[in-house]
Amino acid sequence: MGSNIVRKNRSINKDGTTHINLTTPTLTIGGTRDGIVRITRIAESYYHQVENIEASAKGKFPIVLLKNAAHHSFMNGTPSKGIQSNDLSTTLS
Repeated sequence: MGSNIVRKNRSINKDGTTHINLTTPTLTIGGTRDGIVRITRIAESYYHQVENIEASAKGKFPIVLLKNAAHHSFMNGTPSKGIQSNDLSTTLS
């Protein structure tokens, strides 16, 4: 939650499809108001993990985007100063 599969864990096959260098199926959950893992990074991940993924990995790395969720929406307690100063505001509790 509030993270993504990093670029170093993927490569492009000769046919142009994406290969994810992980063996464990992984769900990525992002928020439209996340100021730390921005929606643009989640969109890039969606392309590689869902749209362009090689056939043998289809469905193993899904992505869900939560409307109005910020990075701190996935946390308990008080966010760190870095999160407080860089995350976007949200009306979600």
